[in-house]
Amino acid sequence: MGTDPERSDDNRLALHDGVSGAELLRAVKNGRLWLNVTQVDKADSRYRALITDLYAQLAAQSAGFAPDASQGTLLISSPGALVYYHADGPASVLWHIRGRKRVWVYPALEEHFLKRELLEDIFTGSRHEYVPYQNGFDAAAQTFDLDPGQWITWPQNAPHRVTNLDSVNVSLSTEYFTPASRARARVYVANRFFRARWGLSGLSARETGAAATVKTLAHRLARKA
Repeated sequence: MGTDPERSDDNRLALHDGVSGAELLRAVKNGRLWLNVTQVDKADSRYRALITDLYAQLAAQSAGFAPDASQGTLLISSPGALVYYHADGPASVLWHIRGRKRVWVYPALEEHFLKRELLEDIFTGSRHEYVPYQNGFDAAAQTFDLDPGQWITWPQNAPHRVTNLDSVNVSLSTEYFTPASRARARVYVANRFFRARWGLSGLSARETGAAATVKTLAHRLARKA
């Protein structure tokens, strides 16, 4: 990736076919790379057990918090590397393991920071999570510096960005799912469907109530039809 958080178009995918794990780690140490090791909990049962235990501990300490599923990605990234301004569909927790990083978190579900249509596209997977960013957004951000052993979470869909502060960084990024987070996803996916197929824009993003139920059921029936 580049160095300017406003230039997400500087980000490039790196080919790694035939590159050994040791060579990948050397490239991360000496370059500006962000290595996403996805689905580690499916590839190695020890990660699955770790993530399950982490969320069980959170649930035991947080009344009403009861995720019904979770998944993980191991992040290995270069000194000074950055993650551009973006928003995730699922709710997430970042568990930091090595190095130091700074995280900026911006207000969630506010049009000034993330247009609703872009979030609908993110939920459906029709666009990348990167969204337009201006340095002026930082005036409204909360900033957190993470040391090894610390973790951070933010409201679902809150835009955020990250910059590594020193050496190679290692973190475990996890996404979790609850009835409430799934309900939000269904509403935004339905809104995107009716906007893209029927030209209906500005539909309510309300996640509960009769209107939300009817809309999501209508979307499901339309998809089946």
